[in-house]
Amino acid sequence: MATQQKRAITWVISTTVVLVSAVLGLFSLAMIGFDTGPLGFALGFLLATIPVPLYLLFPLWLDRFEPEPWWLLTLCFLWGAAIATFVSMILNTANIAMFRAAAGDAAGDALGAVISAPLVEEMAKGLVLLLLFFWKHDEFDNVTDGIVYAAMVALGFAMTENIAYYGRAFAMGGSDVTVVFFLRGIMGPFSHPLFTSMTGIGLGAARETNSSWVKWLAPPLGLGFAMLLHAFWNLSASFGAVFFLTYLVVMLPALVAVLVIALFSLRREARVVRLHLESIVDEGVLSGEDLVSLCSVTGRLSSSMGALFSRGFGAWRRRVRFHRAATTFAFHAWRLSRGMDDDADGMRATLLSTLRHARANAGLPPVLAPPPPELVRRLSLEQPLPPELVRRLSLEQPLPERDVAIPPPLALVCTAGPLNGRTFEIGPAGLLFGRDPSMAQVVIADPQISRRHAWVGYRDGNLVAVDRGSSNGTWINGAKVRESRLVAGDKLALGEAIAFDVA
Repeated sequence: MATQQKRAITWVISTTVVLVSAVLGLFSLAMIGFDTGPLGFALGFLLATIPVPLYLLFPLWLDRFEPEPWWLLTLCFLWGAAIATFVSMILNTANIAMFRAAAGDAAGDALGAVISAPLVEEMAKGLVLLLLFFWKHDEFDNVTDGIVYAAMVALGFAMTENIAYYGRAFAMGGSDVTVVFFLRGIMGPFSHPLFTSMTGIGLGAARETNSSWVKWLAPPLGLGFAMLLHAFWNLSASFGAVFFLTYLVVMLPALVAVLVIALFSLRREARVVRLHLESIVDEGVLSGEDLVSLCSVTGRLSSSMGALFSRGFGAWRRRVRFHRAATTFAFHAWRLSRGMDDDADGMRATLLSTLRHARANAGLPPVLAPPPPELVRRLSLEQPLPPELVRRLSLEQPLPERDVAIPPPLALVCTAGPLNGRTFEIGPAGLLFGRDPSMAQVVIADPQISRRHAWVGYRDGNLVAVDRGSSNGTWINGAKVRESRLVAGDKLALGEAIAFDVA
């Protein structure tokens, strides 16, 4: 699909969602105001909207590695606050009326809370996730994205719903406003995001998997779990103390489970980024140092904060743009490897050009591409270059035999520790040693090794070892170092139990 056509579709869908949200949002607020009265509406509106920026910190924190477009997050919030809320108000009201007519007022209200609300509200919120899944497949990549979008739509829904709850509590005398705010605004602000995140997880799992049956089963299972949790939460609210027991035994563990799933998804994102950026290190687009900082949240944070404190806000913005450009390229390459993107060659070239430009604007030093292997081999053997190679390197005359000193490639030979006897060649991207398999190329399962312990690679033609803030230090020939050059014959130690010879 042509880029202009994609932009036109994006503009039409976005504009439609905004306009429909504006109209239905006004209708919803008018209905709430009619139900609560002007004072109740005003108080409910303040109590419901003021904490929202605080609630939004969670999805924004979760979205820090591969940030989603702000306008997509805004559309999700508007959908939840206006469209999903209006649809739910109309359908729930109609369903409760039918339940009351069939079973009486008390039973009808209970059935509405336990049956109608979970089914109607989770489908109304989940519909926008399904829209994003098919419409913006380049932005809905994985489970993390599913949770982030789900949290945004659910927080919008909960905000409008809370206006009604707080306003009604005030209209009924005001004595219960504090209790309702405590239950909904302090104890349970995560309830709707938790429910809807199940739908997001199901869609995210369908996006990531290669299994056809998982692609079909994960989304309905996620929606089913969202409805089940929602129904269980509403049911427990009818039994007093059982509500608090449910909160401790079901809701909090479910929240912790979602957080764990999100963290594992973030680690998987880091592996995807590393896998698809390593190839362009060999092309000379990125340096080994870039790769290390781009493939972890802490590395990106350290890089961007360093730019902020050393060169100001403008430098911080340029560094963040560079990080986003690298992530965009990596996930495009991932989608390309799975056959999910069209116009592959043209888009790759465009993204690669954007990444080069963003890196240059970020003020990072030029990437020095590694010399051709034949050049290294011949210079290390002190042999003259053949005329054909000289011409290929665009040199005007042959190089003197002894005027250029390019060291032969070096390697690390482990002499102590879990990797004893293994040899590690140091390539252009360098190697990160550590305990965390999502970040380190050389994983060392030893308690003395930090998650990101040390990086070894080439800088300005020299092999260097750089400590990454490890707990037990990086040592060269018995001296603790933060950064130091390595030469053949040196002894490199990570902590006290892991040792290498430089050969």
